[in-house]
Amino acid sequence: MKDEIRHSGTSISNPDYGFSFDEAIKLLAKYKTTSKISRIYDYGKVAEALWSIIPGFEYPDWDYKTLKQALEYAYEIKRLKK
Repeated sequence: MKDEIRHSGTSISNPDYGFSFDEAIKLLAKYKTTSKISRIYDYGKVAEALWSIIPGFEYPDWDYKTLKQALEYAYEIKRLKK
């Protein structure tokens, strides 16, 4: 398991920590896209999946957004990296 830093309740992950993009998407697909990040963040490995697909992910910036918004952002970042 790679290093993880906890600071004031916010997790900051090592850039190579976690899942591949496809693995993270597969895990997140188990949840309704209308779910707020704050409702699903502590289930299973949701946090790790979000860290894996959203560069610089920090919970306070995303807690009020929906999973759909997070996924749309992640896909846009992936598209721009190509």
